[in-house]
Amino acid sequence: MRVRDINEAIKELGQMISLHTGSGQTLTKLSILQEAVNVITTLEQQLRGMFTYKCNELNIFLVL
Repeated sequence: MRVRDINEAIKELGQMISLHTGSGQTLTKLSILQEAVNVITTLEQQLRGMFTYKCNELNIFLVL
């Protein structure tokens, strides 16, 4: 994998992060990666919440 490939992937990730966060601001490589972690963490929490709600609805209790 070349540096150019990594830079292109980070650029694409930055575009996806901008779409998800609604920010039109130009981000550094570090801020793109930090925002990606934030988005992934938020999505994980939302999924866990939905899963917990469904389990409670069915009276199923699981520890994740």
